[in-house]
Amino acid sequence: MSEKSMDFGSLNPLFKLPTTKILWCGYVKKVRSHNSTKKIYLIVATPGLFFVEKRTFPRSYNVSLVMPFTEIHLILIDSNSAIISSDPKKENITIISDDRITICSIIFSLEKSLYGNDNHSFRLECSSDMKKEFESSSYLYETKYALVDRFVNFLLVTDHEKQNMKNVNLDLIQENVELLKSTKNSFTFTSDLSASTYSSQIAQSIAFDNDVTTITLFSLNFSSFLPHFIPILQHNTSIKRIIMNNVNFSGALKSLTGFTKPSILFEELEFYKCELSSNDFVSFINFFSNVKSKIFSLSFEQCRMNETTVNALFMAITEYSCFSELQALSFMNMKPGSLNNAEIVRLFSSNWILQTTSLKLFNIINCDLDISSFFTKIFSKKTNIASVDFSRNNCSNKFISTSLRSPSRSSPRPVQSGAKGEVQNGSLSKRLFLPSCMSFSGCAFTSSSFDQLAQLISGSDVSNLSFDHIEINDLCIYDSFLHFNCPNLTTFSWEENLMDPVCVEKLMIFLNHNNTIQNLFLSSSIKISPDESVQFLSSFIESSHLITLVIRGNDMCYLGEHIYYILQSLLKQSTIKILDVTHQKIGDHGLDLLYELASNCLEELYFDHCEVSSADVLTSFCQDLMETELIKTNWPAVEERMIISRTPLQTKQEVKRKLDTTKNSFIERFGQSCVDSSPTLREHEETKRSRSSSSFLEKNVVNNGLNSDRIRRKSVAISEKNVKRQPQTPGRKSVAAHLIPNPGLQPKPKEFCTFDLAFVEPEISALMCECLGIEKLNNNNDVLVRKYKEINRV
Repeated sequence: MSEKSMDFGSLNPLFKLPTTKILWCGYVKKVRSHNSTKKIYLIVATPGLFFVEKRTFPRSYNVSLVMPFTEIHLILIDSNSAIISSDPKKENITIISDDRITICSIIFSLEKSLYGNDNHSFRLECSSDMKKEFESSSYLYETKYALVDRFVNFLLVTDHEKQNMKNVNLDLIQENVELLKSTKNSFTFTSDLSASTYSSQIAQSIAFDNDVTTITLFSLNFSSFLPHFIPILQHNTSIKRIIMNNVNFSGALKSLTGFTKPSILFEELEFYKCELSSNDFVSFINFFSNVKSKIFSLSFEQCRMNETTVNALFMAITEYSCFSELQALSFMNMKPGSLNNAEIVRLFSSNWILQTTSLKLFNIINCDLDISSFFTKIFSKKTNIASVDFSRNNCSNKFISTSLRSPSRSSPRPVQSGAKGEVQNGSLSKRLFLPSCMSFSGCAFTSSSFDQLAQLISGSDVSNLSFDHIEINDLCIYDSFLHFNCPNLTTFSWEENLMDPVCVEKLMIFLNHNNTIQNLFLSSSIKISPDESVQFLSSFIESSHLITLVIRGNDMCYLGEHIYYILQSLLKQSTIKILDVTHQKIGDHGLDLLYELASNCLEELYFDHCEVSSADVLTSFCQDLMETELIKTNWPAVEERMIISRTPLQTKQEVKRKLDTTKNSFIERFGQSCVDSSPTLREHEETKRSRSSSSFLEKNVVNNGLNSDRIRRKSVAISEKNVKRQPQTPGRKSVAAHLIPNPGLQPKPKEFCTFDLAFVEPEISALMCECLGIEKLNNNNDVLVRKYKEINRV
């Protein structure tokens, strides 16, 4: 038997893996004790070094020693030999070979490729006469799947005592190999993976990886997973974000023993659906007391906490150095009883929040808190917080205590002066230090509590306000707008608050007083047949300098042809850059006005569910949009489906092909992202925040610590050019058409023939006859005909 016939798979099962590569093999002399030598076969493969001896009886080859690359810590090269040393407690091998430079060069290159500079224990030293020869060696190891190579390395380490690895599960190993192959920038440890045979090797392979930036722990017990987690914290330098999803803190977690690295490099820590009410979570928090990491974002969503764990968390935030540069702190949809008002007040009263310059964002969303009870307390002292989100909490109680009311007033309402509702700024807002961005969306208000909040905000430096879908007890709340004045307000959102013309008029008075507004969000807020409402809004637009207008509709609240007045007002101003009229059923003429805006000033446009009369009108408009300098838009997917559904059967395929052709050109022009039907609500919220002029956003601090996906919408500045109107396309009306109701905008329903129960389309009638086995659909004895006539009589 010769080495040419050697079955490598019989030597070690790892050779059967498709990813295992043999980099060098051949005979070398191994120096034994008393300087005697023995000829031995050496295999240098991606898992490590294999020293193979030949047996005479039975005639076979046997692996006498393995050295995983992760255990090799020293190579010494001189003119006669090379010493390869593994862990000092294990083996030191001296080999004599003419190829020792090549062998050592392969080991050195693979070590650097898989472990980089993180493997500080590895050293290579050459004698002075061999140094130049080694440096001239040109071997360079390149791998497509470094995670896989490291995983196999650590498999060899684990089974070091079992050199033949007879009990190895190759199928399970191959499954893990495929999992690691698909890993790019993030990796998730599940409960099944944590309990698997090779979870430790996977964790160690990730510990030395430089590409993985996000680690997710999903549905597992942290105490049980901790031994695998510690190597990642000790060695990895690329992970910036750790997500705990449905993680249980229970067991014997008293301290993070075995952790020796002085600094953790991750920057974001997120908890989602975790049980955080045990003493183990307190131990986990206390772990951060001695580390030098810098955590910038900390968020909790749908978690359960208690008073003990919340106090431990807030103490850690205010006292531990790793949180000294915390920029974003968020709580969202916490379980009932997790937070209380007093804890929030204590946090805002701490020296840390008063002295730190880092915390810019604070969110407590849907946490069952009474915001009105502590609003004035937490903002009574100056902080550097730039954005707060109190959405979906209670704001129905008193905001203003007796001590805060101005002594010159008997009523909490500021004195109104001037016929147009101009307000004389009182002293209430002067006593508070409010953030520039504030959201009260989904909060419950009374007219009195909203009026008091308006007083507190009036005259302040708030630049971004959101009151979407708030719960109100009466429409008297709109009276507060008559004296509500924010001199620096640039972004205002009042979405999903349905208004009649009287309410709209009061809101427009407020907007006119705050003539600095550039970004306005009014989706689903104006009732159908809103002639007066539209006139109020159009008048405001003509006197403002709007950059963003989001006025989406729905089936119960859309403007239809009334939106033409608004679009014409936007055309007069020509300052608008972002416009969203999704689901407003603007019709054919509305598209003409949108084209004029896109040609003159728009950078982003969203117009789906526009309810046009035909596919020709839609495709013509989309083709015209592609000729403008529009940067971002959406393909009208909903409108496309509606057109196809009402197209007669004989022309349906032709219309679909025409729409598909236009769609492909549309995607080529505007990118794959345009296939989304419209911006998501989260993107709209991002737009509101990104338009703020606060210093917090200017420094690009993350404005929502709870988002797994972090969407950042930045408008790209382009030079304004006067684009000439394209020639009129057949089937499109002129922009100069009169603004009169157009009955042709609504598609007519299919007509039934009362005599033969047939659709107008003959193909459908033929199919019904074929299914029923009759020649014509005029048999009065037919059950379908009788049923139809009964319905028709009713």
